[in-house]
Amino acid sequence: MKNDKGLPQSKDRRRRTNAYHIAQAVALSLLLVAVFAVFPCPDSSAAGPNLLAHLRGNAKLHAPDDILADFESGAPETSVIILLQPAAAAKDLAARLILHLIYLFSQTRAI
Repeated sequence: MKNDKGLPQSKDRRRRTNAYHIAQAVALSLLLVAVFAVFPCPDSSAAGPNLLAHLRGNAKLHAPDDILADFESGAPETSVIILLQPAAAAKDLAARLILHLIYLFSQTRAI
């Protein structure tokens, strides 16, 4: 392994670097465990009718009454079909990116 100047690193330095990365990973893991222990994920039954009313008004649900009927009867889950389509803003961004790449490519060819 080489350092910033292209010279080989000593084994001791590599060990310290690896130990540092392992310590960071352990600290991050402990932090995540602590956060999820203090702030548990909300239970669907505890959310109540406010969440169902909010979901019923969501424009992304094509048949909210059919989808939410299982939850209203107390079921912990339901079956749905998810249509994966990019949003209009994402399509516009992709089109602009392609045009920009074409422009950059044509500029490098012209030079």
